[in-house]
Amino acid sequence: MAWGARGGYTATFSEGVLEASASMGFDGKPAGTVTAYTADGARDLELPPADQYTAMIDHVLACLRGAAENEIAPASVLDALELTLADDHRVNGG
Repeated sequence: MAWGARGGYTATFSEGVLEASASMGFDGKPAGTVTAYTADGARDLELPPADQYTAMIDHVLACLRGAAENEIAPASVLDALELTLADDHRVNGG
């Protein structure tokens, strides 16, 4: 039996924000949304349904086989962590 999963993110850029969410319910059916917020307003982007869990595992396996490039470099993760900690410091002090 599938337990379901969900996740999402908000990415902020100089000209707008992307807000994404993805889920796969107990029924195993995937759903996802991406909304772009710009000076022109909010716009929902059309996404084909995708099993994000399986896609992630398939990508990792492809990277291990050398059939795909890993697009998450340690430096990019450290940059994101630094930004997150800086935001936390500005909001919460410390």
